[in-house]
Amino acid sequence: MPYAAAMAILQNGNVGIGDPDLASYRLYVLSHTLNYSAAFIENGQGSLGAEGLYIKAGSDVATGSNFIVF
Repeated sequence: MPYAAAMAILQNGNVGIGDPDLASYRLYVLSHTLNYSAAFIENGQGSLGAEGLYIKAGSDVATGSNFIVF
């Protein structure tokens, strides 16, 4: 049985996981699996300031630039 691509990294840096044709964003993750998350991000540090995910809204101003941190 031939293998099918499950991931693509394009020359422009876009990444598609789950369906390589969806690499139209910097990171696109697709999952069709029931009872599983599409992605799992863990920071094993376990100390204050060791967030698991930090998304910045694009502002270079120190106040009000964070979109979400958890």
